[in-house]
Amino acid sequence: MKKEKLWCLILLGFSVAILAILAVPTIIIDPYFHYHEPLEQFQYPLNKEDQRYLNDGIIRNYEYDAMIIGSSMTENFKASQLNDLFGVNSVKVCYMGDTFYQTRMNVEKAIEEQGQIKMVVTSLDITRLTDASDYLREDMGDYPDFLYDNNPFNDVEYVLNKEVLLEKTYNVLGYTSAGKITTTFDEYCNEARYMEYSRSAVLNSYDRMEKREPDLEAQVLQQANVAPNISENIVALAQANPEVEFYLFFPPYSICYWDDLDKYSALEWQIDNMQIATELLLECENVHVYSFFDEHEMICNLDNYKDIAHYSEDINVQILDWMANEEHLLTKENYEEYYADMKEFYGNYDFDSIFE
Repeated sequence: MKKEKLWCLILLGFSVAILAILAVPTIIIDPYFHYHEPLEQFQYPLNKEDQRYLNDGIIRNYEYDAMIIGSSMTENFKASQLNDLFGVNSVKVCYMGDTFYQTRMNVEKAIEEQGQIKMVVTSLDITRLTDASDYLREDMGDYPDFLYDNNPFNDVEYVLNKEVLLEKTYNVLGYTSAGKITTTFDEYCNEARYMEYSRSAVLNSYDRMEKREPDLEAQVLQQANVAPNISENIVALAQANPEVEFYLFFPPYSICYWDDLDKYSALEWQIDNMQIATELLLECENVHVYSFFDEHEMICNLDNYKDIAHYSEDINVQILDWMANEEHLLTKENYEEYYADMKEFYGNYDFDSIFE
């Protein structure tokens, strides 16, 4: 019996030792920055497809006082440009399909981890205004909860994960030995160099519908979500953190987006949604709201876009410049006229001329 117990202990000890050996590379190199920021002796590839795995570690363990966060509408921003314009040290943590609720959770975590955040730049995606205030996109990939929570016991899903070890941890070693350097926050998530921005790209991806009658009941129900969504996820966050300056912008979707809304008889309804959100946000002194839909030449030039919504890196650059110069800033004095002008321009636009 004693020999059997001894054998079991030896086997257990051997198993633990093997598991420890397998875990050590991931713990030390830490490709998702779960335990620490990048180590100087290694170079890390930050891949867009790993957003949901990388961003929590970046938020927790990098040193910064400003952040660019939001949907794909923020992916082509350059953190270096923000740093130069506003005198900050920023990170970029974008999430495809980001919702206001998800942004709030991550900004709250950033403030908790960093102590002092000066600035947050994020998108006010028009398509997300009518979400429920606790809505998360489950169709954009699973959340690695073992990275996001503070439970050390489920870290085994990270440190003893074969895919992480072979495809991520060892990839850092290969990336380093190849003489490459850690991906910057100008390059991280930025896919502009891989995309075609052109009129033909937009029109080829746009399935234009026939004109429809408005679904008034659905519009009323959806519009009722705007106020709680904005109030709970942005206004409350801003009011709880008056030392943080929030720079928010409505992404400048192309003229084809407005054509699509017109086909659904929802154009004025969407502008009303924007106005409801703006009125709530302008009650916060530390919130700066920008909208660029009065840049008609830019919006109507489909060569600036890859589809009806996603714009080129040049527009991301321009947005930060506009913010730094306080151009296209909505205020209590100008927002009503701004939205009236939007209804006038887009409500009377000759959309058929786009396709001639």
